[in-house]
Amino acid sequence: MQYMHALKKPKNSDGLIADSNGNVNWRGQWVMLEALSDLGKTLLLLAVPHSVTNRYRDQKTSQMLLNSSNALFAVLSNRIPVDTGELSLAIQSLMWYAYATNSKGNVGKAAAKIAEFGDKLIAKNNSSATDNAYAVRGLIEAYRATGNEKYLDKAAKTFEKLSTQYIAEDGYFKGRNAYTINDVAVILGAVNSVKLFAGDKVNQDRAEQIFKGFFESAVNISGLQLSAPPKGLAKGKFEQHHPDIFYAYPGMAIPPKAGGKYGVAPVFGSEIQWKNGAWELTNARFNSAGAMHASNEFIWFHNDEVNGFPEIR
Repeated sequence: MQYMHALKKPKNSDGLIADSNGNVNWRGQWVMLEALSDLGKTLLLLAVPHSVTNRYRDQKTSQMLLNSSNALFAVLSNRIPVDTGELSLAIQSLMWYAYATNSKGNVGKAAAKIAEFGDKLIAKNNSSATDNAYAVRGLIEAYRATGNEKYLDKAAKTFEKLSTQYIAEDGYFKGRNAYTINDVAVILGAVNSVKLFAGDKVNQDRAEQIFKGFFESAVNISGLQLSAPPKGLAKGKFEQHHPDIFYAYPGMAIPPKAGGKYGVAPVFGSEIQWKNGAWELTNARFNSAGAMHASNEFIWFHNDEVNGFPEIR
């Protein structure tokens, strides 16, 4: 349904979704390539994790999605990302595309683009925690796509830079007091990728410290997660045997079951800030794009169950 809605959006002469003024969000175009590829491949699979069959299997819709991804790839293949964030998202999206595409000839082309953009990330010298995290995430994927250690080495060096920015006692990074939900997604996604794929190239104890500490600070203590449903409402009985801390942080709001006027939705807000020695939720509005980015990165913490790191051949 979302895909069909997107098809009706205004397009420019290149077939890209544009706003009412004709402007193109290039990061959004790369993410659209990832979405088309992922959904198209998922609908084609005979089985999915934890199931011997795929009840969503739909070859006709799959082919439509994958054909759309091929058309979008043809346009984006001429695009040179302008900054670290776009380079990282482009590499991640090209990984999904190369994994999913029904055009065998485009797999090599996508891999070549990943290497090209990985080289551009190597040349970047970023300062902010978010840009360093974007670089780590993209470089890890470039390494996984090519097997070239130069990308992993640069990812490790960039993570070390990110690590030195982290102030463990307060849970934030030097030089960056305000964080959007998108920033939180990027940083935690990058540290997760380091934990999974960087091995002894990095200090894994330090990675674990940042992973746990920043999550606790930025998601739990800050108020970025607005509430948490009671575990009896959100989980089946077979999922309720863990300690309470696994389900909700102490003091986090519990929304009324009925929701409505006085309910507090169990979603993310938009922005937090470290100010005057404490965390503050500075924007409680729900941002759908940032929230979905965070939800993807967070569920990929459970890489043994939900793999957000596709392999290409």
